[in-house]
Amino acid sequence: MKNVCSLVIVLALTCSSMAATEAQQPAPRTISVTGTAVGFVPADAIIWNITLKSTGTELSEVKALSDKQVKWIVDELTKKGIQGSDMVIGIPKIQDARLAEDGRTAQDISKHLSLSRTVTVRQRDPKQFAGILDVLTRGTGYTMNYTVVSSKTEQITKETMVKATQAAKDKASAMAAVLGAKIGNVLSINEYPPAGWKVPDETVPIDENSSAIGADAEKVRTTVFVTFELQ
Repeated sequence: MKNVCSLVIVLALTCSSMAATEAQQPAPRTISVTGTAVGFVPADAIIWNITLKSTGTELSEVKALSDKQVKWIVDELTKKGIQGSDMVIGIPKIQDARLAEDGRTAQDISKHLSLSRTVTVRQRDPKQFAGILDVLTRGTGYTMNYTVVSSKTEQITKETMVKATQAAKDKASAMAAVLGAKIGNVLSINEYPPAGWKVPDETVPIDENSSAIGADAEKVRTTVFVTFELQ
């Protein structure tokens, strides 16, 4: 029994000693930095949405006018090299054009009809933008808008994230070296600002001669937040 008590006392003293040692250890020195990089996503396509509208008192009249509008657009864009699945003609939508104005019922729909449909066009060569715009501004009876898109957005966003992370590492290394230290293990890395952090409005060097920079290129700016251990 005496031996058992002695063993318990030794274990208790050992645990207390370990706890005291851990408590006396200073918190690790750290350095927290941000890294920012800018990338450019070049456009490789333009999506045009053309909304046509025709009105009349007879369905045949309204449809004939709409068909004429569609044929003109298709013919003109075909001359510009847009063909096949790059032109999609939507389903016609018919409604009473005056229903909202004078409260007429559906029984009067044949007296004044409105037919609308959408033509969606994919322009695969952004350099043809001016030519397509010139064609579409010559027509009448429709409205249009366009969206610049790129198949490389995800790829370049990831590449920019890697560059931002490298920038954070380089910054932390340079700062630590000035103080005679160096960075150790990564303690945290975040794509979004941790609590208490703010996104810095810092100037990032950009290669102005890059072929990716242009009026049709989307700018991607990425900042990462990293904490390193100092050695």
